[in-house]
Amino acid sequence: MLSIHNSKLILLFVLCTFFQPDTSVAYAQDSRAYQVDRDSDFGRTFQSSDLTEVKFFEIYGAMATTGLMYEKFGKWDQADLVQKKYPLFTWTFVKLFEHSDEKFTVYTYGMETEDDYYSSIFIENMDGEDMLGDESYRDEFIDLFDGKLDKETDNDQFFEEYWRFSNPKRYKELYGE
Repeated sequence: MLSIHNSKLILLFVLCTFFQPDTSVAYAQDSRAYQVDRDSDFGRTFQSSDLTEVKFFEIYGAMATTGLMYEKFGKWDQADLVQKKYPLFTWTFVKLFEHSDEKFTVYTYGMETEDDYYSSIFIENMDGEDMLGDESYRDEFIDLFDGKLDKETDNDQFFEEYWRFSNPKRYKELYGE
């Protein structure tokens, strides 16, 4: 027969087993919603080291961070389909701040499903160090994107390039090529 004490221990064990700690932090700043994910599963699928992911939720579409980077820095340097289905765009040697000559690598990605709707960034310096994991730098990087992702880009060239890479079938439907 189980005692009350033993029942509590079993319950505690079950709860600890099923509920892992959340390593992400959600923020609401100036009515903008984003989440900092220090343990991004997606980041580990394309990068050998862990990179912190910042997910933005007040967006016009999953491609919002990619569109903003395209408008500021032109076409990406590299595009990959992670797990053969998730488009990941990379800009390398990008000078993000006017006050500094330091250059960074920026990865953009987004998710648009029934359960998830966000556009995200990962940023590392030229030494491969995670720039969003350190709180002293994070806000400055987030400010580059936060509040600028809810208005759809009107750059037709961006959409053509985006669909050509990420979904060739959709590209043919839209552009007839």
